[in-house]
Amino acid sequence: AYSISLSSAVSSLQLTPTTTSATATIAVRINGGTYSSVVSGNASEVLTLNAGVNTIDVAVTAQDGTTVKTYTITVTKPIAQTITFAALNAATYGDAPIELAGTTDSGLPITYTIEDPSIATVENNIVTIRGGGTVEIVASQPGNDSFDPAAQVTQTLTINRLPLEVTINDAEKFYGDPDPEFSYTLSRVLPYNDVTNLQLGRSSLEIPGEMLIGWLSHNISNVNYDLTVNFGTLTIKNRPITITADAQSKTYGNLDVAITYQITSGSLVDGDELHGELARTPGENTASYPINIGSLGHAFYDITFNSAEVTITKAPLTITGNSSSKLYDGLPNTGGTDVYYDGFIAGEDEL
Repeated sequence: AYSISLSSAVSSLQLTPTTTSATATIAVRINGGTYSSVVSGNASEVLTLNAGVNTIDVAVTAQDGTTVKTYTITVTKPIAQTITFAALNAATYGDAPIELAGTTDSGLPITYTIEDPSIATVENNIVTIRGGGTVEIVASQPGNDSFDPAAQVTQTLTINRLPLEVTINDAEKFYGDPDPEFSYTLSRVLPYNDVTNLQLGRSSLEIPGEMLIGWLSHNISNVNYDLTVNFGTLTIKNRPITITADAQSKTYGNLDVAITYQITSGSLVDGDELHGELARTPGENTASYPINIGSLGHAFYDITFNSAEVTITKAPLTITGNSSSKLYDGLPNTGGTDVYYDGFIAGEDEL
């Protein structure tokens, strides 16, 4: 037996059989049809091929007219096949694997290939998304003995970026305190075990007010994610302290002593000083005068003030009388006495 494989484009053929005996005769038929005679060394009539397997019989009859030997030739004419592979809908990074649904009219399985595995990979007919972008998927079928290779069909798969919103959370602190740990919130769970490695920070300026919290670095791929960032605000509040005035006293007529104070709650930031000074209610008579905050303060501090008093005490006054004498005469002394005062403040007298 002999076999021949042809292209599906071949629709017919002719045989040229040759015998070694000039008296032998040759007849040819195809697929069980009627034999037709062929002169040795000449082409047979045109034999029309069916798609698939064809059987050609070549019968050689010896010169005795009864001895026949038949030679069988199997001719395979593959069937043309077509791939049906429809256009693909766009996907989004993070979507579930995609099942490809191409078919062949031969029923043979399709092989899919993808050139860029950083965007997508394919195993059998399942596509796994690896990143954003566009990638071509090629469907092919190599054929077999019965079917020709199919013409390849290529479709483009577009993988859109996944929307991701990062909201940096607001924070607050008091002036001079360490920054709190900044945090953020994601609008969704990241697929494929992706991580953000988002490092947050702000300007180093340290004054009360509002400071923008932004990011210093991250590894969120702009190819895979359509990123929106809502920046946060760090509110730096005035630093609270409590000042308690020291009670003071002085003697009437003396100059005021310096009014001092203590910081009894909270603290000043290194290098800071309060500006101005405490004051008291005006007055110079002997009494107690409340101490007030006066001009003491600082723009970066909220001050709670505990008052005290400045007490003015009486000044000492010495009165000295001069001695005098007279002879006893039974009459009152009308000569008078002199009295001296020591301690009056300038401008004051015994009146």
